[in-house]
Amino acid sequence: MLMAAVRPPERLEEGESTKITAQVHYLVCHDVCIPGQKHLELFLLVKTRAAFSPARPLFVAARQKLPRPVPRNWKISATSTADEFVVNLKADKLAKPVQFFPLHAEQIENAAPQNSPEVPEGLRLHLKKSEHLLKPIAHLEGVIVFASGNAYQVRIPIAQPRSAHTQSKK
Repeated sequence: MLMAAVRPPERLEEGESTKITAQVHYLVCHDVCIPGQKHLELFLLVKTRAAFSPARPLFVAARQKLPRPVPRNWKISATSTADEFVVNLKADKLAKPVQFFPLHAEQIENAAPQNSPEVPEGLRLHLKKSEHLLKPIAHLEGVIVFASGNAYQVRIPIAQPRSAHTQSKK
């Protein structure tokens, strides 16, 4: 399901037909990701009252799977090493396996395994840095998905490693 907000015209009259259009860009991913795009059009008859669509349960189920904000009681942080980002997530009852999907391209190697060993009070997620990442980043943004199907939007500040030059000044 591809759900999107739709803004109807300001003035709609019952009995009129209105056209909704969309230019959709998407990725189909399994072993590799294949981009696609499609122009879509839908004509709808304007009604002041209508029965629920037979597809309503599909939309309800899809909305329940949308990423949510991270619960307040979770503690999430990340550090940067030479070749990976290490995300520490402290929370109760996390369903493994877990996978991180980045919002921004070329920060991590998407095809690399994402190891997530359990640690006291949570887990640690290892994300291999992309070879195209040329400068440090301040945050990892994306979605963390658990085996339970629960998905959470994250914006994780990244602690940068202290350089040898900085350490030698102390």
